[in-house]
Amino acid sequence: MKVKGIAQKTLNLSELKTIRIMLPPLACQTQLATFVEHVEAQKARMKKGLELMELEYKSLMQKCFNGEMY
Repeated sequence: MKVKGIAQKTLNLSELKTIRIMLPPLACQTQLATFVEHVEAQKARMKKGLELMELEYKSLMQKCFNGEMY
């Protein structure tokens, strides 16, 4: 069953159409998108580095338990 409408009973479609939504200028949107891309790339590098450190730690612990470390 498909339902049309909104959950807020005191609003109707004509009232919603009158609401103005402010958007930042395109230059600001682009700047934010670029910043987010850089942050996401840095997060990916850090995650990969953490995974590598965990593997190295496990390897070192295995060597310690096998008596390979003095």
